[in-house]
Amino acid sequence: MILRSKITILLIISSLALSGCYDLTIRITDLPENTPAGEAIYISGNFNNWDPGDARYIMRLNNDSVYEVALPKGIGRLEYKFTRGDWSTVEKDICGNEIQNRMVYYGRNDLVNDIIESWNDLPKPLCPKAFFIIRSLPASTPENATLYLASDLNGWDAGDRGWAFSQTPEGMYFIEVPRPDDETIEYKITRGEWRRVETRADGEDIDNRIFRGRAGDVVYIDIEGWRDR
Repeated sequence: MILRSKITILLIISSLALSGCYDLTIRITDLPENTPAGEAIYISGNFNNWDPGDARYIMRLNNDSVYEVALPKGIGRLEYKFTRGDWSTVEKDICGNEIQNRMVYYGRNDLVNDIIESWNDLPKPLCPKAFFIIRSLPASTPENATLYLASDLNGWDAGDRGWAFSQTPEGMYFIEVPRPDDETIEYKITRGEWRRVETRADGEDIDNRIFRGRAGDVVYIDIEGWRDR
């Protein structure tokens, strides 16, 4: 009788606990056009220890081309992001920048619709851009030197390969700079190291260059000298 009473009490407690939990379905209604066809999409969050490739949480593709997953019943705050199986493929904003964890509270909504703007490992063709063109270089510039944009966009990394200028067959240097908003961009040009940063013609340091323009703008840059030359 005592054992039966304990079991009954446990069942009642479990029933009460479940009745206080809420259902939640997460849907993806739009994906970047360059998302690989047929590749699995996962949801990762504080409900599965942020495992980016948890087979239990693969999004199901419906007939209406919407991805969907039903999460375990729960209470409180849910944080999550989408991946294609590992963190190298995590979702990003339209220009490839880190986004904050998505957040929803159980009980406030039972269905959430999300849109993914880009993937970390794939091109960002829809990102608004400005174009920086180096119009002139000092005579001391080594032939076919690699030039870099160091700025507050990349943590002032003087030799970030992702921010290297491209060079046309005619020798003109150019780079496309993400421009998703109207924030000021501060920058300088380097040859891969701060000891090789641009200077004035007399070798003195220049102030940070500042760009306050808009997407689509073309910026022409004249470099007068290099610190090491």
